[in-house]
Amino acid sequence: MSPYLGKIYSEEDVKSACSHFSDKIKVRKITDEDVLNSKLPKVSDSALLAYMKQVRNYPLLSKEETDNLVYQYNHPSTSASDRIKVHTKLVNHNLRLVVSVAYKFKFPPSTIMDLIQEGNLGLMRGIEKYDPSFSVPLSSYVCQWI
Repeated sequence: MSPYLGKIYSEEDVKSACSHFSDKIKVRKITDEDVLNSKLPKVSDSALLAYMKQVRNYPLLSKEETDNLVYQYNHPSTSASDRIKVHTKLVNHNLRLVVSVAYKFKFPPSTIMDLIQEGNLGLMRGIEKYDPSFSVPLSSYVCQWI
């Protein structure tokens, strides 16, 4: 269980925790060649390629789009079904960030899909906990959860 679960963090805590990620993490399109070449570890190429093909279906969101979705998600008048739709959209459009963070770790090649899976769970939790008043971009905030 994560030591971060159930704790309330101040804006300064979030900024300091994510500051070392914001300069290092750059989300970029990972191509099939990256997966199949030595740039990335070898795993079940077909499973990873299928996953990356799915991830590419969701383009990155602009800051305005992200802010709008976060506002909708946190607004009290948003129905439960709409909150689920907004949450799903935020998760899907930030899956590339999870892949990028997963590849920053030193790991045996067979565990990349496990890292991505756990990172996806962290992304979901981070989106639930995100508060726009932190004045930190969503992508920087969720890095501590991934």
